[in-house]
Amino acid sequence: MPPLRRYRQTDDRAWTIAYTPGGDPIALSAQAVPASASPRWFNPRTGAWLAADSKPTEGGGVEFQPPDASDWVLDIRASTARSETMP
Repeated sequence: MPPLRRYRQTDDRAWTIAYTPGGDPIALSAQAVPASASPRWFNPRTGAWLAADSKPTEGGGVEFQPPDASDWVLDIRASTARSETMP
């Protein structure tokens, strides 16, 4: 199955969020990942957060591999977009 390419992003590109229902990799354009971002995975089954690592793709984008084959939410925010009240 090809990597998931569906995601939502704020107009200023400070926050990007993507969902993978079956643990498929998420491939994004490099513009979707701000240089100051700290990508992380949210586990909707447990409420836990994990750091997300990425690797470059051949087309100049980035790919994120979820921790396992379950559903995961990828949360990417520029450091200026993080709120002190966010987990």
